[in-house]
Amino acid sequence: MKDLKLEDYKAIRETVQLYIAGGRSGESELMKKAFHEDATIFGWMYPNADDLTEKTEVAGPIQLLFDFVHDIGPAKNLEGEFVRIDVVGTSANVRLELYDWQGTRYTDTLNLIKKGTQWLIVGKIFNQLV
Repeated sequence: MKDLKLEDYKAIRETVQLYIAGGRSGESELMKKAFHEDATIFGWMYPNADDLTEKTEVAGPIQLLFDFVHDIGPAKNLEGEFVRIDVVGTSANVRLELYDWQGTRYTDTLNLIKKGTQWLIVGKIFNQLV
C-alpha cells in the first residue's frame, strides 16, 4: 500500500472547508462542490431544546441538507473544528465540530471517497447538541 500523502490530508480539509463555507454563506451551490452526487445524510433534529424526547429524523439524499441551507440562509458565525481525519487508501473519515450554525452546535461524522484526485463527501451523520 502506498504511503499516505500530505496532499490527501490537505485535499480532504479543502473539501470539508467548502462544506463549511457553504453553510456560512448560505449558498448550497458552493456546498454541493464538496459532496458526491449520491451522498446521504442521517441525524436527529431537536426542535425544542427543553424537550429532548421530541426529535425529527433527517435521513435520505444529501439534497435534504442543501434544502435546509437554502431555507435557513447564512450562518455568518459558523466555525468548524477538525477533531480527527483518518485516511485509509481512497477512503477517509472526518470528525468535525461545528459551532454556531445559527445558534446551534453540531458534531458531524463525514465519510469521504477519493475520485481521481478529488476527495468528495459521500455520507454525513450528524448529532445536534442542545
